[in-house]
Amino acid sequence: MCYHEHPFFRFYLIAAVSWICSAGIAQADWPLFCRPRPACPTPLEPLTVPPEEKKLLEPVLTPVTTAALGDGLTSVPNIQGNLLGAGKSVRFFVNRTEGRGFLFDNGTTNVTNAKVADNNSPIPQDRIGFRYNFFHNALSVTGLGDTPRFDPFIQGNVEPSRTRLYDVQMYTVDFEKTFLDGLCSLQLRVPFATTVSSDLNLSFGSIDPSLPIITQDGSPALNVTRTPGETLGHEATEFGNMQVIFKSLLWQEPRWAISGGLSLGIPTAQDTTVRVADYIGSLALNLSQIQRVREFHIENETWALSPFLAFVAVPNSRWFTQGFMQVEFPLNSSDVVLRETLPTAIPGLNLKRLVVAPGGKLPPFEDRAQLNEQTLLHLDWNIGYWLMRRPENRFLTGIAPVLELHYTTTLNDADIITLQKSFPVVPAKLPNGSFDFLKLASEPSPQVGNFRNRMDLLDLTVGTTFEIANRSTLAVGVAVPLRGGDNRTYDWEFQAMFNYYFGGPRIAPPNILGN
Repeated sequence: MCYHEHPFFRFYLIAAVSWICSAGIAQADWPLFCRPRPACPTPLEPLTVPPEEKKLLEPVLTPVTTAALGDGLTSVPNIQGNLLGAGKSVRFFVNRTEGRGFLFDNGTTNVTNAKVADNNSPIPQDRIGFRYNFFHNALSVTGLGDTPRFDPFIQGNVEPSRTRLYDVQMYTVDFEKTFLDGLCSLQLRVPFATTVSSDLNLSFGSIDPSLPIITQDGSPALNVTRTPGETLGHEATEFGNMQVIFKSLLWQEPRWAISGGLSLGIPTAQDTTVRVADYIGSLALNLSQIQRVREFHIENETWALSPFLAFVAVPNSRWFTQGFMQVEFPLNSSDVVLRETLPTAIPGLNLKRLVVAPGGKLPPFEDRAQLNEQTLLHLDWNIGYWLMRRPENRFLTGIAPVLELHYTTTLNDADIITLQKSFPVVPAKLPNGSFDFLKLASEPSPQVGNFRNRMDLLDLTVGTTFEIANRSTLAVGVAVPLRGGDNRTYDWEFQAMFNYYFGGPRIAPPNILGN
Protein backbone atom coordinates (compact mmCIF):
# COMPACT_ATOMS: atom_id res chain seq x y z
CA MET A 1 0.00 0.00 0.00
CA CYS A 2 1.35 3.42 -0.96
CA TYR A 3 1.71 6.02 1.81
CA HIS A 4 -0.85 8.33 0.17
CA GLU A 5 -3.38 5.58 0.36
CA HIS A 6 -2.84 5.13 4.10
CA PRO A 7 -5.90 6.34 6.18
CA PHE A 8 -3.71 8.41 8.56
CA PHE A 9 -2.26 10.37 5.63
CA ARG A 10 -5.70 11.64 4.66
CA PHE A 11 -6.38 12.72 8.30
CA TYR A 12 -3.13 14.65 8.55
CA LEU A 13 -3.74 16.33 5.18
CA ILE A 14 -7.21 17.60 6.19
CA ALA A 15 -5.94 18.80 9.57
CA ALA A 16 -3.05 20.69 7.98
CA VAL A 17 -5.29 22.51 5.52
CA SER A 18 -7.71 23.48 8.31
CA TRP A 19 -4.92 24.90 10.50
CA ILE A 20 -3.45 26.94 7.62
CA CYS A 21 -6.79 28.60 6.89
CA SER A 22 -7.62 29.21 10.54
CA ALA A 23 -4.15 30.69 11.19
CA GLY A 24 -4.70 33.33 8.54
CA ILE A 25 -2.03 32.32 6.10
CA ALA A 26 -4.64 32.80 3.43
CA GLN A 27 -4.31 36.57 4.05
CA ALA A 28 -1.06 36.40 2.05
CA ASP A 29 -3.10 36.53 -1.17
CA TRP A 30 -3.08 32.81 -1.72
CA PRO A 31 -5.94 32.33 -4.14
CA LEU A 32 -6.52 28.66 -3.39
CA PHE A 33 -7.30 29.08 0.31
CA CYS A 34 -8.40 32.72 1.03
CA ARG A 35 -11.53 34.73 0.55
CA PRO A 36 -11.16 38.28 -0.86
CA ARG A 37 -10.40 41.08 1.68
CA PRO A 38 -13.54 43.18 2.28
CA ALA A 39 -13.41 46.82 1.21
CA CYS A 40 -13.11 49.60 3.87
CA PRO A 41 -16.43 51.29 4.70
CA THR A 42 -16.99 54.82 3.42
CA PRO A 43 -16.72 57.44 6.27
CA LEU A 44 -20.06 58.86 7.39
CA GLU A 45 -20.81 62.59 7.25
CA PRO A 46 -20.94 64.30 10.70
CA LEU A 47 -24.39 64.60 12.18
CA THR A 48 -25.70 68.18 12.18
CA VAL A 49 -28.43 69.35 14.57
CA PRO A 50 -30.47 72.45 13.79
CA PRO A 51 -29.85 75.31 16.28
CA GLU A 52 -33.43 75.26 17.57
CA GLU A 53 -33.15 71.51 18.33
CA LYS A 54 -29.66 71.87 19.79
CA LYS A 55 -30.96 74.42 22.34
CA LEU A 56 -33.54 71.89 23.48
CA LEU A 57 -30.84 69.28 24.00
CA GLU A 58 -28.67 71.53 26.28
CA PRO A 59 -28.84 70.46 29.95
CA VAL A 60 -30.20 72.89 32.55
CA LEU A 61 -27.56 73.34 35.26
CA THR A 62 -28.68 72.91 38.85
CA PRO A 63 -27.03 74.95 41.63
CA VAL A 64 -24.84 71.98 42.54
CA THR A 65 -23.49 71.41 39.03
CA THR A 66 -23.03 75.12 38.49
CA ALA A 67 -20.93 75.39 41.63
CA ALA A 68 -18.85 72.43 40.56
CA LEU A 69 -18.21 73.85 37.11
CA GLY A 70 -17.28 77.29 38.40
CA ASP A 71 -18.77 79.21 35.49
CA GLY A 72 -21.82 81.27 34.73
CA LEU A 73 -23.70 82.55 37.79
CA THR A 74 -21.25 81.19 40.34
CA SER A 75 -18.30 82.94 38.74
CA VAL A 76 -19.60 86.40 39.71
CA PRO A 77 -17.48 88.10 42.43
CA ASN A 78 -19.21 89.06 45.68
CA ILE A 79 -20.42 92.63 46.15
CA GLN A 80 -17.85 94.56 48.19
CA GLY A 81 -20.18 97.02 49.97
CA ASN A 82 -19.98 100.45 51.55
CA LEU A 83 -21.95 100.97 54.75
CA LEU A 84 -20.91 102.51 58.04
CA GLY A 85 -23.70 103.40 60.44
CA ALA A 86 -23.64 105.17 63.80
CA GLY A 87 -27.18 105.98 64.77
CA LYS A 88 -26.83 107.05 68.40
CA SER A 89 -25.05 110.09 69.80
CA VAL A 90 -25.07 111.91 73.14
CA ARG A 91 -25.48 115.69 73.26
CA PHE A 92 -25.04 117.65 76.46
CA PHE A 93 -24.31 121.14 77.77
CA VAL A 94 -21.07 121.77 79.64
CA ASN A 95 -21.53 124.43 82.30
CA ARG A 96 -17.99 125.39 83.17
CA THR A 97 -14.55 124.21 84.12
CA GLU A 98 -12.47 126.84 85.86
CA GLY A 99 -14.56 129.93 86.28
CA ARG A 100 -17.36 130.51 83.82
CA GLY A 101 -17.55 128.61 80.56
CA PHE A 102 -20.21 126.98 78.44
CA LEU A 103 -20.00 124.35 75.72
CA PHE A 104 -22.58 122.28 73.87
CA ASP A 105 -20.89 118.93 73.38
CA ASN A 106 -21.67 115.64 71.70
CA GLY A 107 -20.07 112.23 71.31
CA THR A 108 -20.94 109.45 68.88
CA THR A 109 -21.56 105.97 70.24
CA ASN A 110 -20.87 102.55 68.72
CA VAL A 111 -20.82 101.82 64.98
CA THR A 112 -22.97 99.27 63.18
CA ASN A 113 -23.07 97.59 59.79
CA ALA A 114 -26.09 95.37 59.25
CA LYS A 115 -26.12 95.49 55.44
CA VAL A 116 -26.60 92.02 53.92
CA ALA A 117 -24.98 92.91 50.58
CA ASP A 118 -21.49 93.65 51.92
CA ASN A 119 -19.13 90.82 50.87
CA ASN A 120 -22.06 88.72 49.74
CA SER A 121 -23.53 87.04 46.66
CA PRO A 122 -27.14 86.28 45.69
CA ILE A 123 -26.06 82.64 45.20
CA PRO A 124 -25.80 80.40 48.32
CA GLN A 125 -22.16 79.57 48.98
CA ASP A 126 -19.87 77.34 51.02
CA ARG A 127 -17.17 79.71 52.22
CA ILE A 128 -15.14 81.22 55.02
CA GLY A 129 -14.39 84.92 54.69
CA PHE A 130 -12.56 87.77 56.38
CA ARG A 131 -13.29 91.43 55.68
CA TYR A 132 -11.31 94.56 56.64
CA ASN A 133 -12.80 98.05 56.31
CA PHE A 134 -11.00 101.32 57.03
CA PHE A 135 -13.19 104.45 57.24
CA HIS A 136 -11.29 107.76 57.34
CA ASN A 137 -12.71 110.49 59.63
CA ALA A 138 -15.88 108.56 60.33
CA LEU A 139 -16.72 109.55 63.93
CA SER A 140 -16.04 112.51 66.17
CA VAL A 141 -16.09 113.75 69.76
CA THR A 142 -16.32 117.48 70.52
CA GLY A 143 -14.50 118.72 73.63
CA LEU A 144 -12.56 121.66 75.02
CA GLY A 145 -10.31 123.88 72.97
CA ASP A 146 -7.12 125.52 74.17
CA THR A 147 -7.98 128.93 75.70
CA PRO A 148 -11.33 130.22 77.02
CA ARG A 149 -12.76 133.29 75.31
CA PHE A 150 -14.25 136.20 77.31
CA ASP A 151 -17.82 137.00 76.31
CA PRO A 152 -18.94 140.52 77.31
CA PHE A 153 -22.59 139.57 76.97
CA ILE A 154 -22.45 137.09 79.84
CA GLN A 155 -19.45 138.81 81.46
CA GLY A 156 -17.58 135.53 81.62
CA ASN A 157 -15.47 133.06 79.71
CA VAL A 158 -16.91 130.86 76.99
CA GLU A 159 -15.10 127.58 76.44
CA PRO A 160 -13.82 127.13 72.87
CA SER A 161 -14.70 123.81 71.28
CA ARG A 162 -12.43 121.35 69.55
CA THR A 163 -13.45 118.26 67.62
CA ARG A 164 -11.36 115.11 67.43
CA LEU A 165 -12.01 112.94 64.40
CA TYR A 166 -11.78 109.18 64.67
CA ASP A 167 -11.12 106.60 61.99
CA VAL A 168 -12.98 103.30 62.11
CA GLN A 169 -11.33 99.95 61.43
CA MET A 170 -13.75 97.05 61.16
CA TYR A 171 -12.84 93.36 61.11
CA THR A 172 -15.55 90.86 60.16
CA VAL A 173 -15.36 87.06 60.06
CA ASP A 174 -17.93 85.36 57.78
CA PHE A 175 -18.96 81.71 57.68
CA GLU A 176 -21.57 80.51 55.18
CA LYS A 177 -22.79 76.93 54.63
CA THR A 178 -25.27 75.65 52.06
CA PHE A 179 -27.92 72.96 52.54
CA LEU A 180 -30.80 71.38 50.57
CA ASP A 181 -28.49 70.59 47.63
CA GLY A 182 -27.13 74.12 47.52
CA LEU A 183 -30.50 75.85 47.27
CA CYS A 184 -30.21 77.55 50.70
CA SER A 185 -27.48 78.75 53.03
CA LEU A 186 -26.95 80.09 56.55
CA GLN A 187 -24.34 82.75 57.20
CA LEU A 188 -22.86 83.99 60.49
CA ARG A 189 -21.03 87.32 60.78
CA VAL A 190 -18.82 88.13 63.75
CA PRO A 191 -17.56 91.76 63.72
CA PHE A 192 -14.99 93.76 65.69
CA ALA A 193 -14.17 97.46 65.46
CA THR A 194 -11.35 99.77 66.54
CA THR A 195 -12.63 103.33 66.95
CA VAL A 196 -13.86 105.78 69.59
CA SER A 197 -14.64 103.78 72.72
CA SER A 198 -18.22 103.15 73.76
CA ASP A 199 -17.15 103.76 77.39
CA LEU A 200 -15.98 107.36 77.79
CA ASN A 201 -14.98 109.46 80.80
CA LEU A 202 -15.12 113.07 79.65
CA SER A 203 -13.69 115.20 82.47
CA PHE A 204 -13.77 118.93 81.75
CA GLY A 205 -11.72 119.79 84.82
CA SER A 206 -9.99 118.21 87.82
CA ILE A 207 -9.92 119.35 91.43
CA ASP A 208 -6.45 119.69 92.92
CA PRO A 209 -6.83 118.55 96.55
CA SER A 210 -3.30 119.74 97.44
CA LEU A 211 -4.30 123.38 96.95
CA PRO A 212 -6.40 125.31 99.48
CA ILE A 213 -9.84 126.59 98.68
CA ILE A 214 -9.53 129.85 96.79
CA THR A 215 -11.68 132.87 97.59
CA GLN A 216 -12.95 135.80 95.62
CA ASP A 217 -14.80 138.64 97.33
CA GLY A 218 -15.03 136.44 100.38
CA SER A 219 -16.65 133.57 98.47
CA PRO A 220 -14.84 130.21 98.51
CA ALA A 221 -14.34 128.21 95.33
CA LEU A 222 -12.76 124.95 94.21
CA ASN A 223 -9.32 124.86 92.65
CA VAL A 224 -10.22 123.42 89.23
CA THR A 225 -7.73 122.84 86.45
CA ARG A 226 -9.01 122.55 82.89
CA THR A 227 -8.36 119.17 81.26
CA PRO A 228 -9.00 119.61 77.52
CA GLY A 229 -7.33 116.34 76.57
CA GLU A 230 -9.76 114.36 78.71
CA THR A 231 -12.78 115.74 76.87
CA LEU A 232 -11.94 114.25 73.47
CA GLY A 233 -12.41 110.53 74.20
CA HIS A 234 -10.13 107.61 73.35
CA GLU A 235 -9.97 104.58 71.07
CA ALA A 236 -10.80 100.97 71.87
CA THR A 237 -11.26 97.65 70.06
CA GLU A 238 -14.65 96.16 70.83
CA PHE A 239 -16.95 93.32 69.84
CA GLY A 240 -19.78 94.28 67.48
CA ASN A 241 -23.32 93.14 66.78
CA MET A 242 -23.42 89.66 65.26
CA GLN A 243 -25.62 88.81 62.30
CA VAL A 244 -27.26 85.60 61.06
CA ILE A 245 -28.38 85.54 57.41
CA PHE A 246 -30.67 82.96 55.77
CA LYS A 247 -30.56 82.94 51.97
CA SER A 248 -32.44 80.83 49.42
CA LEU A 249 -32.59 80.61 45.61
CA LEU A 250 -36.11 81.51 44.45
CA TRP A 251 -35.67 81.19 40.67
CA GLN A 252 -32.76 80.19 38.47
CA GLU A 253 -32.10 80.17 34.75
CA PRO A 254 -28.76 79.47 33.01
CA ARG A 255 -28.00 83.20 32.74
CA TRP A 256 -29.75 84.76 35.77
CA ALA A 257 -31.12 83.97 39.19
CA ILE A 258 -33.21 85.54 41.97
CA SER A 259 -32.79 84.83 45.66
CA GLY A 260 -34.17 86.14 48.94
CA GLY A 261 -33.94 85.69 52.65
CA LEU A 262 -33.88 87.15 56.14
CA SER A 263 -31.15 88.68 58.26
CA LEU A 264 -31.29 88.79 62.05
CA GLY A 265 -29.20 91.41 63.86
CA ILE A 266 -28.15 90.29 67.35
CA PRO A 267 -27.24 93.00 69.94
CA THR A 268 -23.93 91.54 71.14
CA ALA A 269 -21.91 94.78 71.17
CA GLN A 270 -21.15 96.73 74.34
CA ASP A 271 -23.56 99.21 75.87
CA THR A 272 -22.68 102.88 75.47
CA THR A 273 -21.65 104.85 78.56
CA VAL A 274 -20.60 108.51 78.55
CA ARG A 275 -19.64 110.15 81.89
CA VAL A 276 -19.35 113.94 81.94
CA ALA A 277 -17.80 115.92 84.80
CA ASP A 278 -18.23 119.72 84.84
CA TYR A 279 -18.66 122.46 87.47
CA ILE A 280 -21.32 124.90 88.67
CA GLY A 281 -20.77 128.08 90.63
CA SER A 282 -21.64 131.69 91.14
CA LEU A 283 -22.38 133.36 87.87
CA ALA A 284 -21.66 136.80 89.30
CA LEU A 285 -18.40 135.84 90.96
CA ASN A 286 -17.14 133.52 88.19
CA LEU A 287 -16.42 130.63 90.55
CA SER A 288 -16.59 126.83 90.45
CA GLN A 289 -18.28 125.69 93.66
CA ILE A 290 -20.01 122.38 92.85
CA GLN A 291 -18.80 119.41 90.82
CA ARG A 292 -21.50 117.81 88.70
CA VAL A 293 -21.23 114.30 87.19
CA ARG A 294 -23.70 113.01 84.60
CA GLU A 295 -23.66 109.45 83.31
CA PHE A 296 -25.49 108.60 80.10
CA HIS A 297 -26.04 104.87 79.66
CA ILE A 298 -27.56 103.47 76.45
CA GLU A 299 -28.36 99.77 76.53
CA ASN A 300 -27.54 97.81 73.36
CA GLU A 301 -30.77 95.81 73.30
CA THR A 302 -32.30 96.32 69.85
CA TRP A 303 -32.75 93.24 67.67
CA ALA A 304 -33.26 93.86 63.95
CA LEU A 305 -34.95 91.80 61.21
CA SER A 306 -34.07 92.49 57.56
CA PRO A 307 -35.89 90.77 54.67
CA PHE A 308 -34.06 91.08 51.35
CA LEU A 309 -34.22 90.21 47.65
CA ALA A 310 -31.21 89.77 45.37
CA PHE A 311 -30.50 89.05 41.72
CA VAL A 312 -27.48 88.06 39.63
CA ALA A 313 -27.18 88.03 35.82
CA VAL A 314 -24.45 86.90 33.42
CA PRO A 315 -25.21 88.19 29.88
CA ASN A 316 -22.10 86.44 28.53
CA SER A 317 -18.90 84.80 29.71
CA ARG A 318 -17.29 88.17 30.59
CA TRP A 319 -19.91 90.61 31.91
CA PHE A 320 -21.87 90.20 35.14
CA THR A 321 -24.18 92.29 37.33
CA GLN A 322 -25.96 91.76 40.64
CA GLY A 323 -27.85 93.66 43.32
CA PHE A 324 -29.58 93.57 46.71
CA MET A 325 -32.65 95.30 48.15
CA GLN A 326 -33.00 95.17 51.95
CA VAL A 327 -35.34 96.75 54.51
CA GLU A 328 -34.05 96.77 58.09
CA PHE A 329 -36.73 96.79 60.83
CA PRO A 330 -35.90 97.28 64.54
CA LEU A 331 -37.82 94.76 66.62
CA ASN A 332 -37.63 96.51 70.00
CA SER A 333 -36.33 99.61 71.76
CA SER A 334 -33.27 100.18 73.95
CA ASP A 335 -33.19 101.67 77.45
CA VAL A 336 -31.57 105.06 78.02
CA VAL A 337 -30.62 106.04 81.58
CA LEU A 338 -29.28 109.36 82.87
CA ARG A 339 -27.84 109.49 86.39
CA GLU A 340 -26.75 112.83 87.81
CA THR A 341 -24.89 113.44 91.09
CA LEU A 342 -23.05 116.26 92.88
CA PRO A 343 -20.05 114.44 94.41
CA THR A 344 -18.06 117.52 95.52
CA ALA A 345 -18.96 121.00 96.82
CA ILE A 346 -17.20 123.78 98.73
CA PRO A 347 -17.13 123.28 102.50
CA GLY A 348 -20.08 124.76 104.31
CA LEU A 349 -22.36 124.77 101.27
CA ASN A 350 -25.73 123.34 102.16
CA LEU A 351 -27.01 121.72 98.96
CA LYS A 352 -30.47 121.44 100.48
CA ARG A 353 -30.77 125.22 100.28
CA LEU A 354 -30.48 125.17 96.50
CA VAL A 355 -33.60 126.49 94.88
CA VAL A 356 -34.78 124.60 91.79
CA ALA A 357 -36.36 126.74 89.10
CA PRO A 358 -39.12 125.39 86.82
CA GLY A 359 -37.80 122.77 84.42
CA GLY A 360 -34.84 121.80 86.60
CA LYS A 361 -34.26 119.08 89.14
CA LEU A 362 -31.94 118.82 92.11
CA PRO A 363 -29.40 115.96 91.92
CA PRO A 364 -29.02 113.18 92.71
CA PHE A 365 -31.68 111.90 90.33
CA GLU A 366 -32.20 109.33 87.60
CA ASP A 367 -34.12 109.70 84.35
CA ARG A 368 -35.11 106.82 82.05
CA ALA A 369 -36.42 106.65 78.50
CA GLN A 370 -36.82 104.26 75.53
CA LEU A 371 -34.91 104.81 72.28
CA ASN A 372 -36.26 103.40 69.00
CA GLU A 373 -33.98 102.83 66.03
CA GLN A 374 -34.91 103.97 62.53
CA THR A 375 -36.14 101.73 59.73
CA LEU A 376 -33.63 101.69 56.87
CA LEU A 377 -33.80 100.87 53.15
CA HIS A 378 -30.61 99.60 51.46
CA LEU A 379 -30.15 99.35 47.69
CA ASP A 380 -26.90 97.90 46.31
CA TRP A 381 -25.90 97.26 42.69
CA ASN A 382 -22.66 96.37 40.95
CA ILE A 383 -21.42 95.61 37.46
CA GLY A 384 -18.16 93.93 36.54
CA TYR A 385 -16.12 92.40 33.76
CA TRP A 386 -13.80 89.40 33.75
CA LEU A 387 -10.61 90.95 32.43
CA MET A 388 -8.90 87.56 32.61
CA ARG A 389 -10.27 84.01 33.11
CA ARG A 390 -7.79 81.13 32.97
CA PRO A 391 -8.98 78.20 35.07
CA GLU A 392 -5.97 76.13 33.96
CA ASN A 393 -3.55 78.42 35.81
CA ARG A 394 -2.12 77.19 39.09
CA PHE A 395 -2.36 80.50 40.98
CA LEU A 396 -4.08 83.53 39.43
CA THR A 397 -7.11 82.26 37.54
CA GLY A 398 -9.17 85.43 37.14
CA ILE A 399 -9.25 89.24 37.43
CA ALA A 400 -12.55 91.15 37.58
CA PRO A 401 -12.81 94.95 38.04
CA VAL A 402 -16.17 96.11 39.47
CA LEU A 403 -18.13 99.33 39.86
CA GLU A 404 -20.77 99.61 42.60
CA LEU A 405 -23.45 102.07 43.76
CA HIS A 406 -24.86 101.91 47.30
CA TYR A 407 -27.88 103.83 48.57
CA THR A 408 -29.20 103.91 52.13
CA THR A 409 -32.13 106.02 53.34
CA THR A 410 -34.08 106.37 56.56
CA LEU A 411 -37.79 105.58 56.23
CA ASN A 412 -38.89 107.45 59.36
CA ASP A 413 -37.77 110.30 61.57
CA ALA A 414 -35.12 109.68 64.19
CA ASP A 415 -36.20 109.16 67.78
CA ILE A 416 -34.54 112.00 69.72
CA ILE A 417 -34.74 111.46 73.48
CA THR A 418 -34.75 114.62 75.63
CA LEU A 419 -33.66 113.89 79.20
CA GLN A 420 -34.10 115.71 82.48
CA LYS A 421 -31.82 118.67 83.10
CA SER A 422 -30.56 119.64 86.54
CA PHE A 423 -31.28 122.77 88.55
CA PRO A 424 -30.75 126.07 86.68
CA VAL A 425 -29.71 128.08 89.76
CA VAL A 426 -26.41 128.26 91.67
CA PRO A 427 -25.45 129.58 95.10
CA ALA A 428 -23.43 132.76 95.56
CA LYS A 429 -21.94 133.82 98.89
CA LEU A 430 -22.52 137.47 99.61
CA PRO A 431 -19.92 139.68 101.36
CA ASN A 432 -21.85 139.45 104.64
CA GLY A 433 -21.35 135.70 104.63
CA SER A 434 -24.88 134.70 103.70
CA PHE A 435 -25.74 132.68 100.60
CA ASP A 436 -27.86 134.06 97.83
CA PHE A 437 -29.01 132.21 94.74
CA LEU A 438 -28.56 133.56 91.26
CA LYS A 439 -30.39 132.16 88.30
CA LEU A 440 -28.30 130.68 85.51
CA ALA A 441 -29.13 131.12 81.89
CA SER A 442 -31.30 128.12 81.15
CA GLU A 443 -29.11 125.34 79.75
CA PRO A 444 -30.40 122.97 77.06
CA SER A 445 -31.59 119.57 78.16
CA PRO A 446 -29.31 116.63 77.29
CA GLN A 447 -30.38 114.51 74.33
CA VAL A 448 -29.68 111.07 72.86
CA GLY A 449 -30.38 109.91 69.31
CA ASN A 450 -29.47 110.33 65.65
CA PHE A 451 -29.19 114.11 65.33
CA ARG A 452 -28.80 113.87 61.54
CA ASN A 453 -32.39 112.62 61.46
CA ARG A 454 -33.43 111.80 57.87
CA MET A 455 -30.45 110.66 55.82
CA ASP A 456 -29.89 109.70 52.17
CA LEU A 457 -26.47 108.11 51.72
CA LEU A 458 -25.13 107.49 48.21
CA ASP A 459 -21.67 105.94 47.92
CA LEU A 460 -19.54 104.75 45.00
CA THR A 461 -17.24 101.74 45.30
CA VAL A 462 -14.51 100.90 42.76
CA GLY A 463 -12.62 97.65 43.23
CA THR A 464 -11.08 94.53 41.74
CA THR A 465 -11.49 90.86 42.60
CA PHE A 466 -8.59 88.45 42.07
CA GLU A 467 -9.51 84.79 41.74
CA ILE A 468 -6.85 82.42 43.16
CA ALA A 469 -6.55 78.76 42.12
CA ASN A 470 -10.27 78.52 41.30
CA ARG A 471 -11.09 78.32 45.01
CA SER A 472 -10.37 81.69 46.70
CA THR A 473 -10.87 85.38 46.00
CA LEU A 474 -9.06 88.47 47.21
CA ALA A 475 -10.97 91.71 46.63
CA VAL A 476 -9.75 95.26 47.25
CA GLY A 477 -11.63 98.49 46.72
CA VAL A 478 -12.13 102.14 47.62
CA ALA A 479 -15.49 103.75 48.46
CA VAL A 480 -16.28 107.47 48.43
CA PRO A 481 -19.49 109.29 49.44
CA LEU A 482 -21.19 111.11 46.58
CA ARG A 483 -23.15 113.45 48.84
CA GLY A 484 -22.13 115.92 51.53
CA GLY A 485 -23.30 117.32 54.85
CA ASP A 486 -25.27 114.95 57.05
CA ASN A 487 -25.43 112.49 54.14
CA ARG A 488 -21.69 111.90 54.34
CA THR A 489 -20.66 109.49 57.12
CA TYR A 490 -16.93 109.29 56.27
CA ASP A 491 -14.38 110.91 53.94
CA TRP A 492 -13.27 107.76 52.12
CA GLU A 493 -12.98 104.03 52.74
CA PHE A 494 -10.47 101.29 51.90
CA GLN A 495 -11.59 97.67 52.02
CA ALA A 496 -10.06 94.26 51.52
CA MET A 497 -11.76 90.89 51.78
CA PHE A 498 -10.66 87.29 51.38
CA ASN A 499 -13.01 84.34 50.76
CA TYR A 500 -12.12 80.65 50.67
CA TYR A 501 -14.72 78.39 49.04
CA PHE A 502 -14.81 74.83 50.32
CA GLY A 503 -17.81 73.48 48.38
CA GLY A 504 -17.25 72.36 44.78
CA PRO A 505 -13.92 72.54 42.97
CA ARG A 506 -14.69 76.15 42.01
CA ILE A 507 -15.89 79.13 43.95
CA ALA A 508 -19.17 80.99 43.97
CA PRO A 509 -19.64 84.44 42.39
CA PRO A 510 -17.16 87.13 43.43
CA ASN A 511 -18.99 88.83 46.26
CA ILE A 512 -20.28 92.39 46.34
CA LEU A 513 -17.54 94.53 47.85
CA GLY A 514 -19.77 97.00 49.68
CA ASN A 515 -19.01 100.31 51.35
